[in-house]
Amino acid sequence: MDRRLGYLKTLSREQLMKRLTELHIEVDAINKIINNQKSDLEIIAFIKDIVCEGERITKYALLSKSHKRELVTARFMCCQLIRDYTGASLNKIAVHMNKAHHTTILHAFNTFKSLVETNSPEIKNYKDYERKVRAYVSDRRSEEMSGVATGPSNTN
Repeated sequence: MDRRLGYLKTLSREQLMKRLTELHIEVDAINKIINNQKSDLEIIAFIKDIVCEGERITKYALLSKSHKRELVTARFMCCQLIRDYTGASLNKIAVHMNKAHHTTILHAFNTFKSLVETNSPEIKNYKDYERKVRAYVSDRRSEEMSGVATGPSNTN
């Protein structure tokens, strides 16, 4: 303790102020990262909700290991929307979709792409989900820009 106190006494006021400013910048950066992660989690939850509602399935069924076609297709749509609107990594998407490997998510993207190219009737609601998510994300961003969004504020 005495060594640290001695170190602080030797620092000039200018050096202390500079370090304090650096710490404020670091804290602001960490707060932004935390708010972005929180925002991504809210978007992912919204995506799961609208897909479950639109496909008339439960979240439990969506995240289950079932291979029923309607559940698999709903998972594909969720994965694609999460990728498009959050920028989450393959591993993060896998975690949120209760899958073990990122390769499962890659397979979902490739299969979904082929469903889109063939205009499969299984994904008829996808454009509607995409429109809802786009509106939700733009509303969230406009709230954040106007300062209405909740979260820790740094007014030091």
